[in-house]
Amino acid sequence: MDPKDINAEVVAPIVDLKTPKYLQKNVHTAADYIALPRDERERKDWLWRRAYLVPNALTMADGELSGDKPLCSEWDRFYDYVKKEYPVQAFFRVTVANWFDTIKRRLERRYYNTRDWLFPRQRWLLKGLPNHWQDKRTLSVDVLYKMIVHFIEVEDALNTINWESDPEHLTFKQGVVKCYKWIKVGRVELTEQINKELCEGVVVRRKAAKEAGVHKHNIEWYNMVYGPHDQLEKQLDDTDTEMCIWIIKNRAFLWT
Repeated sequence: MDPKDINAEVVAPIVDLKTPKYLQKNVHTAADYIALPRDERERKDWLWRRAYLVPNALTMADGELSGDKPLCSEWDRFYDYVKKEYPVQAFFRVTVANWFDTIKRRLERRYYNTRDWLFPRQRWLLKGLPNHWQDKRTLSVDVLYKMIVHFIEVEDALNTINWESDPEHLTFKQGVVKCYKWIKVGRVELTEQINKELCEGVVVRRKAAKEAGVHKHNIEWYNMVYGPHDQLEKQLDDTDTEMCIWIIKNRAFLWT
């Protein structure tokens, strides 16, 4: 559903009079339902002489959200009424139907549990992670980044959600694109620069330090030889921290 349509007027579903189920008129409470003329809340049915119709929705009573009253109290009153007025019909349409629904949900749960055991739904998250030991400080970054990449490349989130529906969604889109570009481009380039600095730059500066007569392994020598490399590593670490904090703070938007 487009978020812009959330406040749109809810239209009652078209009622098939051959298999009656829902009221054509909206009511707010069980009392409103009971007060309707019988012809408006009953229909002829092939199985029942007169079948009761179910309200499309009932209003929450005062005190339900605060806990002073049980949730769905109006629905409880409605079903208490139909069980009393239509005992046989309610037994099949409510009690038996709920029993079958419970069995169906249990079978579905077993199916999904078995399927997910045989074919884990988060296998994509494990793919590419090393089998050898990896410290949590780097593993946590890799896992969060894989989530962003999967969100954009596999779920195709940038094309399946209306990110311009409100300022918050638009801001998130800009942030997730920035994060994705860092993961796929910026971080790769910076890592290559760090490796090059370690393999080439350090060697050159070691030679320069020796020629300059800087005493080996003191702080001046270390800063001269490894300083540029350490600055790049700090830039990588600081940017990773910034991006990971952003992902956690905006995780509520990571769904399609």
